[in-house]
Amino acid sequence: MFQPTIILLTAIHRRHEVAERMLRHHADVAARLQDVCRLKLAAVCSPEDAGFLGPLAKELDVFWRDQANRPLSTKWQRGLGFAADAIDCDAVMILGSDDFANEAFFRLAVDRLEKGSDGFGPDSIWFYQQSSGALGRWQGPMTVEAGDSFPVPAGAGRVFSRKLLDAVRWRLWEFSCNASLDTYCSKLLNKTGRRLEILPMADHPEAAIVDVKDGHNLHPWTRFDFAEVLPADAAAAQLEKLKLQSLIPTL
Repeated sequence: MFQPTIILLTAIHRRHEVAERMLRHHADVAARLQDVCRLKLAAVCSPEDAGFLGPLAKELDVFWRDQANRPLSTKWQRGLGFAADAIDCDAVMILGSDDFANEAFFRLAVDRLEKGSDGFGPDSIWFYQQSSGALGRWQGPMTVEAGDSFPVPAGAGRVFSRKLLDAVRWRLWEFSCNASLDTYCSKLLNKTGRRLEILPMADHPEAAIVDVKDGHNLHPWTRFDFAEVLPADAAAAQLEKLKLQSLIPTL
């Protein structure tokens, strides 16, 4: 039976409340998916966040290391290296500390890995506006921003197989940068003749990734041109359907 080990790698800088919800959510998902995959949580945090992450990581069995927040690409690259050295895996999934993937998305990821996909990501993700309770569906970038015309998946939830990572020597970023990391990752892969498979989420309506916009994000809610926006009541129903109620903060 195919049962891959998947590292879920995230990076943390401040925003402890949403980061804790994110880690607890995925620890719960990992427990529920023990018969499907071995999901290992890994985090790289800024040095000033070590006091927050250390005790939580011990409680939730999260592998972690600290690394300076700038350059951000170096932080992620070092996090990838730390996790790879500590955990023998079949694939790595990248999620921000405000991104929530549901159980069905992990099942979809396992299916794609079993069918031999080297790497993939969703064509669309949801954004949750914490202040209003609204939910917006963003169709994704579709093309790399810097003039290249090949299609790319959305950033959150990208999965890289061990085969692909070995081929690029576990290096997903070659420049020191603090923005457009998804773009630079796609450009680096393209230079080596590799592209990520784009998963049409309309074909998998049960699977989803939701990015929480709490007012402290690098990219605010207003930056995105949404294909649809659900008001609070409809958004709550959709999150319940997707089994992602845990991303909503409790009072």
